[in-house]
Amino acid sequence: RVSATVTTETLRLRAEPSLDSQMLDLLSMDEEYAIVEESGNFVKLAVDTDLTGYVSKDYVDINIEFDQAISLEE
Repeated sequence: RVSATVTTETLRLRAEPSLDSQMLDLLSMDEEYAIVEESGNFVKLAVDTDLTGYVSKDYVDINIEFDQAISLEE
């Protein structure tokens, strides 16, 4: 599972991967959202079941969680 945590006070969720794109919503600091895809310097987030949009990678920490750890022991 790959997610992003907002690292700024308020982050603009945009319709397209561009700073000039229409703003859809404002996201709050420390909120975590699932990443749908990456596009250049942007990531597409699933904010709600019916709301997805893009944010700049500069303002999120990307987290990767593995369902199961693999042991290196033989």
